[in-house]
Amino acid sequence: MKMKKPKPAVSPLAYKLILSVGITLLLISIHYSYFSPAGYGDWMLGALAALVNSLIWGLRAPWDKLAGGLCALLYFLYIAGQSLYYRLFGQYIFLSTAVGLRSEATQNLGAGFSAVLPQDWRFLIALIVIFLLLTQLRPQPKQDAARRNKPVRSVLVCLSLCLVCSFIFYGKLRGAEADEFYYTYSDQYLYDHVSSPRQFVELFGPEAFFLRDLKLNQLEPLRFRSQKRQAQEEIAAYLQSPPAQPNAQTGLFKGKNLIFFEAESLTQAVIDPVLTPTLFRLQQEGYDFTNYTAPLLQGSTSDADFMLNLSLMPNNEGVIAMQQYARNTYPVSLAKGFAGQGYSAVAAHNGTKEFYNRDQFYAQIGYEDFWDLGVLGPEYGTSDAVCMEIIEWMIDDSQPFFLYNITYSGHQGYEQSDLTDHNEATAREYAASYAKVNQRYPQLDEQVKVYLAKSMSLDLAVASVIDHFQQKGTLDQLVIAIAGDHRAKGFSQAVIEETSEQLASHSSLEDVPFFLWSPSIEGQTIEKPGTDIDVLPTLFNLFAIDVAPEWIMGHDLLDPRYPGYADDDHQILTDNYRYDKQTREFSELNVPLEQAMEENEHWLRIHEIANLILKYDYFAE
Repeated sequence: MKMKKPKPAVSPLAYKLILSVGITLLLISIHYSYFSPAGYGDWMLGALAALVNSLIWGLRAPWDKLAGGLCALLYFLYIAGQSLYYRLFGQYIFLSTAVGLRSEATQNLGAGFSAVLPQDWRFLIALIVIFLLLTQLRPQPKQDAARRNKPVRSVLVCLSLCLVCSFIFYGKLRGAEADEFYYTYSDQYLYDHVSSPRQFVELFGPEAFFLRDLKLNQLEPLRFRSQKRQAQEEIAAYLQSPPAQPNAQTGLFKGKNLIFFEAESLTQAVIDPVLTPTLFRLQQEGYDFTNYTAPLLQGSTSDADFMLNLSLMPNNEGVIAMQQYARNTYPVSLAKGFAGQGYSAVAAHNGTKEFYNRDQFYAQIGYEDFWDLGVLGPEYGTSDAVCMEIIEWMIDDSQPFFLYNITYSGHQGYEQSDLTDHNEATAREYAASYAKVNQRYPQLDEQVKVYLAKSMSLDLAVASVIDHFQQKGTLDQLVIAIAGDHRAKGFSQAVIEETSEQLASHSSLEDVPFFLWSPSIEGQTIEKPGTDIDVLPTLFNLFAIDVAPEWIMGHDLLDPRYPGYADDDHQILTDNYRYDKQTREFSELNVPLEQAMEENEHWLRIHEIANLILKYDYFAE
């Protein structure tokens, strides 16, 4: 019988050193393969490495190898996962948000795999090979009692290094607070509130982001409940805006019907005189808000739903607001505003109403019905144009109506298979649209061509609506509002820049439009910066619907007193200044710097106040 060859044995000290150095180098190489050095010297990486080494030196074989290997593997999965999410969405994600989006992720696996880089696979293979090599390593038996004390000392050394790295990190953080800026401009404020996960990771590193995620979303919620009264006072002080005053456009659309398209991934790149002539014409002939910004936040499209319907910012601490706070009290919403004027208020979507908890949320904010695919009839993935042909005949126009339509065609993925894996009518429509895109822009990136082809379905849907009501003789009573929910996701910066240069209009995959059209108005460009929370008060002004300013965060974009506000995670923009969140510097100042800083402090706190409103169900009082 052939004897099994024993694994090579080394001295206990050499064994521990090999494990310790090997795992530490793995952690360092994983970090620096995905992230450049953070502004805080990556002291949290050092603390993590020291903590893992304390496990390696403190546990006996083979548990030390298992613990070190498992830590390295989990670290790789977290770092690579965050990097993958950033490639797709330009943002970093809280773990609780990732869990909440698991159903969306499974439906878009193709887009996820398309963002995986060869580096990811090489690193994973390298990890497996290294782990296999480590399994072949074993220590010689312990020789005397004196050696048994060394692991204890080694563990203490590692834990001390962990504490030193942590103290240096928090020491730098506290030192940075002593700044000429207000607290809201400091590193300490960004660390405390994580108002921008992308900015947080770039400044503090992914390890610190994980710790803040754990603290904010697992450890602090109970403690926050004891601070409710203080939170209510802060909210009330923040929402003290002057009431809106009538302006030249007040009541312009009073009594008219409204169809609002929350357009999935719609950007200016889609709006083209040849490919999307209806969208192009409506934008030219209507009210075009050229400095509109739709931020891509944690909850993606659901956050756009939330902001557009409520004029409130969603929670930014890792939960999806529409799911977590669906049962909150919301005194103001688009649906409630129009219903109060005698309108029917219905939402429609060529998806499933359970997705993002829309069935509960939309009922809570005043919609009398929600028409999803279960009501409309077609299968999942059916195009906007096909679904709109059904929806427009379901509208009861015997009374004034408000229809909120959440489109789907522009959604990821953008592979060739995403044009064909649908019912016959949708696949035929997408094929025809792709041929038009390929003819007009043959040089475009293939995924961009697919994105444009799918997004063209919105143009067909809007054209169908106009034709439908024109035939009924009621087009003059119709207003169409179109707002993109967020920028197109999943494209590299190189593709974004190339696409902008190659399009005839030089439009961007990042610029999100908002425009209003009705046969009764003339084209007008509104340059005031605005964002999703400003849509509700702007529409309410046009339709002569009153709203209490202490119930919303947005403002009427047509109000000449309002300096505007747009926040794309990189900067804050108003009529009075531009504020760079990375450099924390002001430019294009139209007011004194001190006034700009005081005004900007209000906008820097908007996420913090929104979190308090939602956590404490502020409007239920």
